[in-house]
Amino acid sequence: MNKGMNYQSIEKLVKLMERQPNTKNGYFNQIVAIKRMAKMAEVEDKKTFHEIKLTREDLEWLKKLDISPKAFKECESRKQEYINRLERSREAISKFRVSLGYKLIELCDELEDLATDHELTQVVGCNVNRMKEARKNYDSICKKGKKISFLNYALDIENIESNGSSGWKEGLLFDLLFECAIHFLFETEEGKEVKKKFTDHLIYEEGLQTYTLGADGELRENYPKPKLIVNNN
Repeated sequence: MNKGMNYQSIEKLVKLMERQPNTKNGYFNQIVAIKRMAKMAEVEDKKTFHEIKLTREDLEWLKKLDISPKAFKECESRKQEYINRLERSREAISKFRVSLGYKLIELCDELEDLATDHELTQVVGCNVNRMKEARKNYDSICKKGKKISFLNYALDIENIESNGSSGWKEGLLFDLLFECAIHFLFETEEGKEVKKKFTDHLIYEEGLQTYTLGADGELRENYPKPKLIVNNN
């Protein structure tokens, strides 16, 4: 983990999570700790991104100075090394946030049928009406299949952290779940297979059109290769 990311505070929260019992309150305490760590990581990532931007602007400014090629090369090398360190820090922060996302999913599963909706509303810190709406939709859509826990569904699909009026999804816990999903789909073999099956379904069964941008700047439609679709229904 990046030690510039308020390391001592993060370490204390991690140890606090490890000491929590496998009880409802223990799971609640871990979610609260995850929210605090997610916020710390978010702030640090923004600071690091801004520092990279400023350093790259410094590099552009150096090119305009009347200095010897040797001096410029030395300055450029130092600043590029600094940028590389900052980018590695951002990668470490991203991995840490993904690990928090996976842990959050575990906690959502543990709390299934263990906590009341009122208790979940309090630990998430969301509007009670948003939670009620999420429960209603979950019971009508997901209850029978039960492939996703209610709290996971409420945070990810219903985005209960937001007030529902904005045009996009937002929230500390939602962001963790989103980043976790991206990691699963693009970085794990299981996720890549899921993504491929879903894409094949859209293209071969739903008729999704895909396009490629040619060298001339024109969009050209892709025609999928013939493929046998087996219907198991």
